[in-house]
Amino acid sequence: MLFRSKNIEPTKLEPFELFNKMNIVDFEWKEGKKGKHTGLIAQEVDKYLPQLVKKPANPEEIGWSVEYNNMVPYLILALIKLKKEVDELKKLR
Repeated sequence: MLFRSKNIEPTKLEPFELFNKMNIVDFEWKEGKKGKHTGLIAQEVDKYLPQLVKKPANPEEIGWSVEYNNMVPYLILALIKLKKEVDELKKLR
């Protein structure tokens, strides 16, 4: 099998630990998009998963954003772990 990537190995990150450290917030954009939005604070996400954050050249500037599409593998991992826990609990009944 051919891969475009290398050094492939299972992640050691624990998705539940990571997600528990992040705050889901409601907010309004200062410019552009109107209305209420829900999301994560990019500067907080950057502390734990910097690969998911798009930053401006100058970190003091506006323009930080979370690349939510890249969060999907962590969500899948969380679901897999949760499913294993549910299966184990079902065995105990």
